[in-house]
Amino acid sequence: MAVEIVRQNDLLPASKRRKEVFMSKKHLKTVRSAIKEPPLDRLWCNFLESIRGRQETQIPSLPTDDSDTPDGVGAYYSVFRDCLHDVLNSSFAYLVTDEPEFAELARKRIRTVLSWHTWVHPVHYPRTIDLVSADICRTLAVASQWLGGALPDDEREAVSSALFERVFEQYISGMLDETGWWSKDCGTNWCAVVNGGIGSALVHFLDENALLADILNEILKRLSIYLKGFEPDGGWIEGIMYWNYGITWYLYFADAVENATRGSINPARVTQMKKAGTFALHCYIPPDRMVNFCDSFSAVHLGLSIPLLKLAHEFSNPSLRWLASRTISLTNEVTSPYLFIWYSTGGEESPPENVPTARIFRKIEWAILRSSWDDEAVVLAAKAGYADQYEHTHLDAGTFILNAFGKPLITDLGRGRYSRDSFSSRRWSCVQANTSGHNTYIIDGRNQLPKKEHSGRITHFKRGKTFKYIRMDITDCYPSEIADSIVRHLILLEDAQCVILDEIDCPKDIDIEARFHYSGNGEIVSDNEFLVHNEPVRLQMKFASNTPLEIGKFRHEKLEDNVENQGVFDEKAARTYLSVSTVSPGETVCILSLLNPFKTLSGCPVPELRAEIQPMKRQLSVLVVINTFSRRLTWSKKAGKNVLDSVC
Repeated sequence: MAVEIVRQNDLLPASKRRKEVFMSKKHLKTVRSAIKEPPLDRLWCNFLESIRGRQETQIPSLPTDDSDTPDGVGAYYSVFRDCLHDVLNSSFAYLVTDEPEFAELARKRIRTVLSWHTWVHPVHYPRTIDLVSADICRTLAVASQWLGGALPDDEREAVSSALFERVFEQYISGMLDETGWWSKDCGTNWCAVVNGGIGSALVHFLDENALLADILNEILKRLSIYLKGFEPDGGWIEGIMYWNYGITWYLYFADAVENATRGSINPARVTQMKKAGTFALHCYIPPDRMVNFCDSFSAVHLGLSIPLLKLAHEFSNPSLRWLASRTISLTNEVTSPYLFIWYSTGGEESPPENVPTARIFRKIEWAILRSSWDDEAVVLAAKAGYADQYEHTHLDAGTFILNAFGKPLITDLGRGRYSRDSFSSRRWSCVQANTSGHNTYIIDGRNQLPKKEHSGRITHFKRGKTFKYIRMDITDCYPSEIADSIVRHLILLEDAQCVILDEIDCPKDIDIEARFHYSGNGEIVSDNEFLVHNEPVRLQMKFASNTPLEIGKFRHEKLEDNVENQGVFDEKAARTYLSVSTVSPGETVCILSLLNPFKTLSGCPVPELRAEIQPMKRQLSVLVVINTFSRRLTWSKKAGKNVLDSVC
């Protein structure tokens, strides 16, 4: 479903539109009432306090030479981000309170933005438009409305002239050559952020130049391409962090168009956005984490609540509003004005009790299985798929994470600190992005291969009364000379155990290593058993194979240099990992991993585990025993492939 084209007669008259495109007077009254009540009252106090604390803060000058930034990213972004946040937040504070001090701060920061020698981050040269340009464009347009008469005419004209010269004209040029790749790439957040940010400003300034209407409709076409990235099931290739980034900016634009057309055109209310909301919901791990495959952080972040609130309102989805409210309750972060704006629209909220507990996102090859939606749930998430250096993805096909009883147990490194190498071929030397930093197989000491032609696939998905099962074939992710076949079976049993059976065919004498990055403290119990302590939860891991196994505990010693630690990265998580290795005998290697999470209870002994692979003539069978509880899992051949047949 494409975004509708906007025609001139769809729009409010310019004089009215410029006063309402980013929030109507009626809605402003709703916001002023909502911030007096929980939970917004607490956040509003923090919001105002943070702005007042910024009034005497001096924004550093932009470096005049990009070599002044050692990692090529941080110094510029911190200046851009801090100043633009001040513009937006202080403008909103003025709009709501009418206090002149906030308008003065906004005007001061606007003058700083106009003085910058570049509106493009140097790491994005030779592009003349980027994420920063879009942020500047939208922020200045929004501030122009929210400040109203507090922004003098000459300063308003300076903003308008700068946007025309430094953004709108450059956008047109970028569409005509290769530097405008973002305008037609649906696989990255860039398409939404750049087009959504610039499009929001265009809605505000539309009548000032005849060309702007043409640009707006080009943007609508390109955002229709962005929407294809969510087809067919709402999954997003870049993971939840960049799902959040891109979709938030798309919804900023959609909101502006809806307001400008009296609600007759609403780009938010399309099928792709409805499905996109389900992706975020399934990525939630109670009580306070998210599935963090790709470049993502694991902790629930307040920014996630902003698009969730908008989507909940548009599609009357009480589960999305429930998740947004949970996110708000977990943090004291300073938020964006749009949390107040979109929370105040109201709506019912309720836990996702009737939402399926197993979901496959076929396009991106993710599977998320859980025992329930409550805080004690066991959640197993796995991914196949492919990696591309420009899409925030990792060389991690076959990886998985496991959370149980509110604690992370098997974890993902998530996003590392960005540098000049992060989006080049050198990306794959970074532990967070390469195969060595994930819970999958390293064959012959090598990384998996990037690009779509080296994609893993979820070939089978099955739900039984006592289990949930996926089968992943990740053979094509490895160089053909070292891997004939690599298949991973993951089963989540109803009693919280996770069973992993791996079938690996490699040439003789090839080294085979599986890694398990864990959160907490780990100890080797025996030559085939490992115990993770993340109190009050523990994870027993028992291994069996048809070849000799070696297990060892290791640590990523240089990881600290790369990790972006913003209060959302668990210091104990993933730095240490368990290695389970063997050497290929030249025939199929089967490795069985039994993972048993349990709560530590006073006086209760650690359960006794037994795991056995029991080959049969026509079937493959696995027996797992936990104390007196036992399960037999049986595989049968289907089209020459072992596929789980039954659990009894």
